[in-house]
Amino acid sequence: MRGLVTSTHNLLPVQRPRRRRFVLILSESAVRQFDLPESGTVVVGRDPSVDIVLDDKAVSRRHAELVSYPDGSVEARDLGSQNGTRVRGVLVRGAVPLNSGDLLEIGNTNLFLEGSGPSTEDPHLRFERAFQQACARQRREAGALALVLLDADPNELGAALPRGFTWAPYAPGRFELLVPGTDAADVEAQLTSLEAQLRVRWPALRLASALAPGDGTTPDELLDTARSRLEQLKAKAPPAASLASPAMDPVRALVERIAPSELAVLVTGETGSGKQVIAELIHARSRRASGRFVRVNCAALPEQLLEAELFGYERGAFTGAVKDKPGLFEHATGGTLMLDEIGDMPLAMQAKLLQVLEERSVRRLGAVDPRPVDVRLIAATNKDLAVLSETQAFRADLYWRLNGATVTVPPLRERGDEVLVLARQFLRHAAAAFERPVPKLSPDAVEALVRYHWPGNVRQLRNVMERAVLMAVDGVVGDDLVPVAQAPATVPAMPPFPSAGGLPLPMPTAPPHVSRPAPVVSPPAPVAMRDEMAALERDRIIAALESTGNNQTKAAELLGIPRRTFLEKLDRHQIPRPRKPPR
Repeated sequence: MRGLVTSTHNLLPVQRPRRRRFVLILSESAVRQFDLPESGTVVVGRDPSVDIVLDDKAVSRRHAELVSYPDGSVEARDLGSQNGTRVRGVLVRGAVPLNSGDLLEIGNTNLFLEGSGPSTEDPHLRFERAFQQACARQRREAGALALVLLDADPNELGAALPRGFTWAPYAPGRFELLVPGTDAADVEAQLTSLEAQLRVRWPALRLASALAPGDGTTPDELLDTARSRLEQLKAKAPPAASLASPAMDPVRALVERIAPSELAVLVTGETGSGKQVIAELIHARSRRASGRFVRVNCAALPEQLLEAELFGYERGAFTGAVKDKPGLFEHATGGTLMLDEIGDMPLAMQAKLLQVLEERSVRRLGAVDPRPVDVRLIAATNKDLAVLSETQAFRADLYWRLNGATVTVPPLRERGDEVLVLARQFLRHAAAAFERPVPKLSPDAVEALVRYHWPGNVRQLRNVMERAVLMAVDGVVGDDLVPVAQAPATVPAMPPFPSAGGLPLPMPTAPPHVSRPAPVVSPPAPVAMRDEMAALERDRIIAALESTGNNQTKAAELLGIPRRTFLEKLDRHQIPRPRKPPR
């Protein structure tokens, strides 16, 4: 598989020699090992005269070099290559120090630096790094990627998996796996084959996946979706059980009223506030509950790819269309289709979507005749579509077509004591999934949870509580495991959404005249201000590292952000990751 980042601990049974350092070269067709000298320079490239020859057209003749020093340290340098050299996902400028387990991307080939004997790095941390690289590559190359969570016996999983997959323990008895591919069809085919092979050994296997870009494009989004689906399989519970709290009673009451109808529903709210959970609850309470619930992220797909995913295509419709493929509208027939981030859909696609909704039929790319479809549409957005329609950034006729009923999910910081209700519920869910006792929240943790403003909303709270289950000492979650409140809070207020207090009036056939003053559009922030904010963020990251003795996990906690986000910011600001002291 092209561009696959593969964990060395499950690649093949390599008997590691006693030499101090070596690199594993992972190309599309083979795996090789090259032993580094104790001192000297090793040149990597396509020319037959270099030390490590890579048969890769994306590699320059003399692409990069690895420099070994007698003290055991190794540096990487790019030699002015055409496509550049990346270390930990960042382009090399000058000399970059390497640590054991670091990934070098040279063309389409991956190199891993290793020390003598097994690496002492946590396999989960190594997987996180590979996961970040795979997501970045998917966004850069417009490919596809699946994150798989599965429950299995750790002593047998390695033997059951086909070679070439990146995997690592996620929790006791649970594993995470990456499946990259050229497109969604390729990934889905691999998932089907993989599941069939694994069920031979584990007939009752629980396995759930999240696909990029359809389910998201970041590690947090994919992990959140895959984990939610796996928990649903394990608990066999309604998909929205995690939002059962008193503060959400008005929203749930509205959902119960509109779910049995065929109204199109617009779900609004901030990112991470639970819009997808509300959409799943509407589907579960509808007459279409036995049908499919299909979700697509409109912001994650380019316009042409989004059209092909929604409407499908015929064989020969474009280069690479080797067979007919039904679109998501056809796939969801008899069920519910959720269009997430609908506010980011291009205007040209909005016109095509409106035609489908009015005619209740789709025409595949390259086809002549339309095909009837029967779906209930749920759209979700974190933007104010009414304002966008006034500025012609969103079609007003489509807005009124989507807005059969509006459900507004308030941000977590406005839900009063629901933070504690959800926190304890997420602790119970995570403890059950990890087969651990449910930890208790210390008084200091309770105070910190209530005071924190939760910019990532419910999704962030859920991730924090899951990690707390794994890290709790003596069954108690201390305030060191929850984010620290920043004063003053800098979360921007969301624009007002239509009220979720009841059903709207009957939908007009045409947008009514709106006598509002024209919205005031602020000029874009000057570049200097963006640079100043970036410099401030970089200084805070460096200060957090210095105050925690270069402990990345503690620095992330000090800043109140997930560790993955912290690592992404390190790469974005080109801050070298702290090196471990030489052994």
